[in-house]
Amino acid sequence: MNKIIFNSRCIINAIALAIVFCGGSLFAQQNTFSGKQMTQEENSLPSKATFLNKTSIILNQDVSLSEFYIADLSIFNFTSAEEAKSFFDSKSDNLLSFKIDFPLKKVIIHLHLKYADKSWDKTNWNTYLNNKLLNQ
Repeated sequence: MNKIIFNSRCIINAIALAIVFCGGSLFAQQNTFSGKQMTQEENSLPSKATFLNKTSIILNQDVSLSEFYIADLSIFNFTSAEEAKSFFDSKSDNLLSFKIDFPLKKVIIHLHLKYADKSWDKTNWNTYLNNKLLNQ
């Protein structure tokens, strides 16, 4: 009987410690992007991008190049999250990925800077993004 009580106390203590030490991550803010918790970089998005039309986007020129951008999806008139995800999945590659927040009509654009040519600036990235949007 004492062994069972001891084991129960150990389990309860382990759970309590996990809550204390992991509490920040266990109860961290959840977002609607793909139902996944966002990273700190994604939560502190420094820059915006703007769709000029369905085949043209421009990264914010007022700040230095960033790894993450957020843009409004309204111009696309997607009828479902699946449609938006399918469209942007077709544009993703080793340099570029997207996360959709359909209820807010937003997309997070992730530039995988570590895989790109180190000399690329916003002009190169804008050209690359626009070429991806043009190619169906």
